[in-house]
Amino acid sequence: MRNSDLYQNMKILVMGMGKSGLSAAKLLLSLGAMVDVYDDIKKKDMDWSASPWQDMPVNIFFDYHFFDPSLHQYDLAVISPGIALDNAFVQIVMDSGVELIGEMELGTRLFEGKFIAITGTNGKSTTSSLIHHILVESGQESLLAGNIGEPLTAVVEKSTKKTIGVLEVSSYQLETIQSFHPHIALITNISNDHLARHKTMEYYCALKAKVFCNQDGRDYVILNAEDERVLHFQNLAPSQIRYFSTRKPVSGAYFQDQVLKLKKHDHTYEIVNRNELLLPGLHNVENALGAICVCDILGLSIAQIRNGIMSFHGVEHRQEIVETIAGVTWINDSKATNTDSTIMALNSYDKPIYVLLGGSPKKTDYSLLAKKIVHQGVIAIVYGQTQKEIVQALEDEGYLEYRLAKDLFHACELAKQQAQVGDIVLLSPACPSFDSFQNFEHRGQVFKEIVHAIGKREK
Repeated sequence: MRNSDLYQNMKILVMGMGKSGLSAAKLLLSLGAMVDVYDDIKKKDMDWSASPWQDMPVNIFFDYHFFDPSLHQYDLAVISPGIALDNAFVQIVMDSGVELIGEMELGTRLFEGKFIAITGTNGKSTTSSLIHHILVESGQESLLAGNIGEPLTAVVEKSTKKTIGVLEVSSYQLETIQSFHPHIALITNISNDHLARHKTMEYYCALKAKVFCNQDGRDYVILNAEDERVLHFQNLAPSQIRYFSTRKPVSGAYFQDQVLKLKKHDHTYEIVNRNELLLPGLHNVENALGAICVCDILGLSIAQIRNGIMSFHGVEHRQEIVETIAGVTWINDSKATNTDSTIMALNSYDKPIYVLLGGSPKKTDYSLLAKKIVHQGVIAIVYGQTQKEIVQALEDEGYLEYRLAKDLFHACELAKQQAQVGDIVLLSPACPSFDSFQNFEHRGQVFKEIVHAIGKREK
């Protein structure tokens, strides 16, 4: 790792005891730092017998009322992405004058090779995973991390000068970057999301623009030519620009006559036919086009890009086929935590759909999703804390065919009772998962367990 000796004997405060905080603390300890940890969870709620923090040589604080950061003379504070900057304790830390950075920023300061940053509202995970897959299949040394899988600080020790980092980056992570400098930045799309935390779309868009703020003329930013908010960034980026489009030829990658193509200098190359993609939906064509641009810039051949795309099977919890039971296909799209994502999923299928909707609230307008459900003739089964909000949006569109469920298990039972041969049961909640689950992965795993249990009963 580069710059690793800088942290020897530094006194560092890590904020957050989740995955990101844990990996940051472990890394800093391994580099010889003295680490304190803060979290606002209640100490009595911790299961210390199973906690990975139990034997770590750190001081842990739970109550900021009795903790003054200025008295500890910290050299650095590292914040986890799940903690907002307007948190009372974070404000105290910032007022103390200590440098505050995010876990992602820490990881990239230590990263040896070049890295790519993929951000946007939807499509980040699929695009990041596809790029990583193409690189690995082509024999490149690729490291996938960030907002997908492992935090960067958990794997940065594996990086070498030959490593290409493929980083999925969220707005939460971009909020606390400073020197973060990707060689290639890709923005998939931007729509209303995370406004409960970011408050306004202007601020949310400004955070997404930070992905290229430290680039220069030797770097690249790849923009979705069909997204007005993303396209606006072409006037702000200091780097070279490439585009992808599903509607027209552009300088980059585009979709025309059912073929994904790459325009490079004065030549156009056909990469793959749409029917050779293993992933459904036009949004996955967009994801593949973005990946084509990245891999071309990295110097991969047309054959390497083609072979990688054609062998990619997708991401867990993103339109993942779980099982077909009695002629009904059950699909796990638990990663759909906003309405745009669910609408994209519904657009991917031309069969009758039972969609399972609901979860925890996050300042969402469900009207466009309700219109889509009415127009497509989808049967909505609604559960969770957002049940009333979603039902109200459906009723405002004159839709009364919804079903109410007590929880995800009940929603699956209702779908099983009503779905016919050839139908699809789609978990695409359009909401976060925190009403009943640890995260969307946990929700998706529970859904798969329910489906497999139904399958066993039917055999």
